[in-house]
Amino acid sequence: MLPKYAYSIALLQPARSAIRALAYGLVDSPAGQLAWIMDKFRAWTYPAETLPEELIGRDRLLTNAMIYWLTGTAGSAA
Repeated sequence: MLPKYAYSIALLQPARSAIRALAYGLVDSPAGQLAWIMDKFRAWTYPAETLPEELIGRDRLLTNAMIYWLTGTAGSAA
């Protein structure tokens, strides 16, 4: 008989591999990296109808994406 926690661990495996796949996509693609950053800023922008680049500015958004891209830390930050 399996321990009680074995079932819980089995449920986490798909989530773990999905996160790893996302990390590979962020590290391998500058377009994917920028899309991820824009999606996060869009989710955090208030009011929701406003585009992030109207409030924050394109230069700052691109700088944010470039920091993750050039240092190769997008996978660990996701």
